[in-house]
Amino acid sequence: MRLRIPIYWVGIRIPVADGEQPRRLQTTLLAASPSLGGGGLFVDVRPWLLAALGAVLLSALLRVPFVRGLTHSIGELTGATERIAEGQFDIQVRAKRRDELGRLGHAVNRLAGRLGGFVTGQKRFLGDVAHELCSPLARLQMALGILEERADERHRPCLEDLRTEAQEMSQLVNELLSLRNAIRYAADAGPITLTARVENEQVRISVADCGPGVPPESLSKLFDPFYRVDSSRTRQTGGAGLGLTIVRSCMEACGGQVTAHNRAGGGLEVSLYLPKAKGEVA
Repeated sequence: MRLRIPIYWVGIRIPVADGEQPRRLQTTLLAASPSLGGGGLFVDVRPWLLAALGAVLLSALLRVPFVRGLTHSIGELTGATERIAEGQFDIQVRAKRRDELGRLGHAVNRLAGRLGGFVTGQKRFLGDVAHELCSPLARLQMALGILEERADERHRPCLEDLRTEAQEMSQLVNELLSLRNAIRYAADAGPITLTARVENEQVRISVADCGPGVPPESLSKLFDPFYRVDSSRTRQTGGAGLGLTIVRSCMEACGGQVTAHNRAGGGLEVSLYLPKAKGEVA
């Protein structure tokens, strides 16, 4: 069986002159080739291939930075939302893009700010409510004490139940408001020093210990409501992290301020600054 090799023909019409009197004659020049391109004689595909390859390379060069910037922005937004889900609201996404991802970045920043404000307000409200509960609980326990002295024997079981409930409520409030103090964390590490001095127009009262100090990343958060350096919140390890928050609120109410820093030789120092009283005491 013979295989037929295809033959490709191409023809070019050219004019023909007849002696001195040219006539309007034309003839066709034919050429045959076994390939479509004719070895470059009919069609030269190499420039087209080079142009196509250049277009692909140019598209790739333009696409790589675009895709990289896109994936970087998406990754940054994903990380920010994951941190927000973990309760970290002090984040800011770099929203420099002017497309939808840039708008999304601005929305994430606003969301983090508002959630942080809501959570802080909720924690502060809870602390204020717990403080307000202390006074009525104290009056309730005092009234129960008076009733126990005057009540008959048949009423004593009911009063005992009331006292038990009041004590449990008082214990819950006290645990919520218990202060993180230097004796708990640094009593075994050395002396606790209390100093007072006049600096310019302020009175500085400092409490310093020789304990392990505080991690540098936690110093700015010590006065935040419910913040504790250790993540444990069991009844055996301390309160709810409102002690220094209460101290800051009291100092601000008195026109002062409070700061905390790690000592060069080890330990933590908390300083209270109060306005100096006018006049002199005789």
